[in-house]
Amino acid sequence: MNQAAKSLHLSKYGHVVYTGHYGSAHRIEGSPPTVIKVVLGDNATYASLLAALPEDGYQPDGADEWLLKYGKSSIDLRVLELKSGGTYNDIDGKSHAAKAPGAYLSMNSSG
Repeated sequence: MNQAAKSLHLSKYGHVVYTGHYGSAHRIEGSPPTVIKVVLGDNATYASLLAALPEDGYQPDGADEWLLKYGKSSIDLRVLELKSGGTYNDIDGKSHAAKAPGAYLSMNSSG
């Protein structure tokens, strides 16, 4: 999961202000390993990130959902737009205010 998150090169779109992990590889038994990233930048951050996902092999898989298949496994990616002043929750449920526009990403692997 960490390698998949790194492959998105989020620093091209802004500053990664939050990274969180949960799932069976970390804390919650029975949940798939999940990585959460929050990247903040400017008004183009979210749109630029979405435009690059197909170049990285991700295919749309519903509203805000993207899928990357490799062999019998896949990575499910959810990307939500963050507006400046909007909020996002960390893995402990604590709310944080976004100080700039950006994107909230949650990715997990299956298979």
